[in-house]
Amino acid sequence: MSYDLKVLADNRDALLLAEVAGWLHDMGKCSDEHIVHQASDKPANHIYQYKTAYSHLLASVPALCLLGESISLQELVEEAKPSVVGATAKPWLLQALGRCHAAAHIEKETTDKSGKQSQLDTRLSNAFGYESASLRGLAARLKGLPFSSLTNRHIFRAAVRTVFTEAPGETRRPENEVTLWDWSSIVAALYKAALAGALLGYQPLPNELRWRLLSVRVDDVTFFGHVAQIPDLLARQRLLADAFDHVRILLEETYSLGTRVYQDENSSVYVVPNLPYLLDFTDAQGTTLRDLIYAEFAQGTVEGDAKLALAGEVIPLVKLDKNVWWGQRPDRRKPPETDDEIPPIAAILRAEVSTHADAEFITFQWTGAHANVCPVCGLRPQEPSKKELDHKVCDVCEHRRAGRAKEWTGDPTTTIWIDEVADPNGRLALVVGQFDLTHWLAGTLVKTLLATDPSLGKAVQKNPSFARLRRVWETTRSFWQSALEASNSKGEPVLQPAGPRLVIQANNTTNLKSYCAYNLLLGPAKLGVLYRKSDLITISNLRYVSRQLGANQEQYTSDVQAATFVQQWLGKHGPFGIEEPTSYGKPGKLRGQLSVDDVQTEQTSYTPVIPILAEPRTFMALVPADKALGVINGIKAKYEREMGKVRNRLPLTLGTVYCGRHTPLAAALNAGRRMIDHRETSIQAQVVAVKHKDALS
Repeated sequence: MSYDLKVLADNRDALLLAEVAGWLHDMGKCSDEHIVHQASDKPANHIYQYKTAYSHLLASVPALCLLGESISLQELVEEAKPSVVGATAKPWLLQALGRCHAAAHIEKETTDKSGKQSQLDTRLSNAFGYESASLRGLAARLKGLPFSSLTNRHIFRAAVRTVFTEAPGETRRPENEVTLWDWSSIVAALYKAALAGALLGYQPLPNELRWRLLSVRVDDVTFFGHVAQIPDLLARQRLLADAFDHVRILLEETYSLGTRVYQDENSSVYVVPNLPYLLDFTDAQGTTLRDLIYAEFAQGTVEGDAKLALAGEVIPLVKLDKNVWWGQRPDRRKPPETDDEIPPIAAILRAEVSTHADAEFITFQWTGAHANVCPVCGLRPQEPSKKELDHKVCDVCEHRRAGRAKEWTGDPTTTIWIDEVADPNGRLALVVGQFDLTHWLAGTLVKTLLATDPSLGKAVQKNPSFARLRRVWETTRSFWQSALEASNSKGEPVLQPAGPRLVIQANNTTNLKSYCAYNLLLGPAKLGVLYRKSDLITISNLRYVSRQLGANQEQYTSDVQAATFVQQWLGKHGPFGIEEPTSYGKPGKLRGQLSVDDVQTEQTSYTPVIPILAEPRTFMALVPADKALGVINGIKAKYEREMGKVRNRLPLTLGTVYCGRHTPLAAALNAGRRMIDHRETSIQAQVVAVKHKDALS
């Protein structure tokens, strides 16, 4: 068997088809009949075979041909279960899927029937016991999957994820926290890695299969630490996200040897085969997998423009974990039941990461250059001064920034401008939050949850299965992603829509650069505007500007009246100076004088918030200072509602950094990170004795 990665590329289609088999191997659970069959009020003599009920939908799918064997997807779906492992008459491909099913299935504790739900009110819950609406219409969604596009991974995976996320992996309470997607995607990840390993020479008996974790990580604090403008920050976030996505495509699709099972702002973790020298395997050109990962990461860019790629700005830390694991032990029905092996995701994420730029890349950038360093990337030289267009940053960072501003004009219902987020007093707040997931991802705290009611008999702990660990971090990430939708005590959104904006037609704009921000000098106030080739659009809180221009309280407390006041003021005055905003330690630079020809209102409203991070562990967002406490209280109420059952085991840290609208962004972000990056010393306490006393009167 070849150790060349080319064998994986040659068998790419078969490996991706095997992944589909993993997704669909329990597809029959996505049906209303399955809900009825598992219900506490199941009708007498009700029969439902979930393994075969819908397998006919795969009858026309080509067979999986790999490792000298051939088996249909329909047969894989119908027969793949732990009991098939060891049946030597069965294909290794089938036995391996059965073993992957068992390896992922640690959450099947020995429980009673007390947790069964009724057929008309079966619900899913999040990882911490908060339940959603009753399940309905599952079979119709299953039948509606695009089976004709089954070989198109992007289309089919997205469809399966959408449908299976609303279907149960388990219906009994309190094990109903695992969705069918959580469960089946983990089985598929193990199966694809097992087959890729077999192609590379690692094909043990199914019960002897092991796996490893491969991590790709960066020091995001350093990477984001120098930015001073929101467009720069968002562009760099896009760069990292695209770089991680390039690596994902390499590992999941190009060579189909792994599947991403964890992702946050600075880390990706993949399940891969148990091959200790996997990163040293080479492609047909002799390039190692490690170097292929570096190369793909370097291609991360914005707007698909290769000239704006990450290149050597940061080299990720790529590490194949030395620990091997098998999930649920193969002979779990034999005592003792304590040999399950949990993937060490928590240990990987807990390890410090330090990344740096490519020295050769930096040397090349400075060859023949005599200039100051770019204050955004901190690596390239600033571009030589250009007539009337000297922004004192390198050309790459300038184009990344302009591209982000241009993209924003296509979706004006959002904002990327700090001056628009600032409240009527010109202040804003960085709201930060953090969950400590260390012991959850290590599995320790999952074991504190019970699978049975102790009052009804023996208390059974939940097992920290791979699917449960995934469900934990996906639940916290989902929490942060919807955190800004929090409502006040009246049920109203804390962050009300703002607007309108003003669109200004002016002459003498030839010295302005398209999609760059400027300040109109109005005397007692500065009005932030973005030049859009043919006009200027305001990017400031008009309530703040109108107040500076002398509006009365009635006028500046209303968005509409404030916009009208500024509109009329512009029509009565002028011409106005226009300057580049002060930034990066340089004063604003006057670009000329403008005479306003016309001012119109653009009725599009926007939400005054700039989301920065919404990852499993960390949250950051810029909001108006006068709304910060409302946002904090809304998040707190959401936390108590959705995670109240584990609040003593899932601490939530929330904080707010208040600042003026011209406070350097890097300073605010640094303060926010310090606020949540506290280090607490944990201790192991042991109960020595318990003394019983009379109850308090």
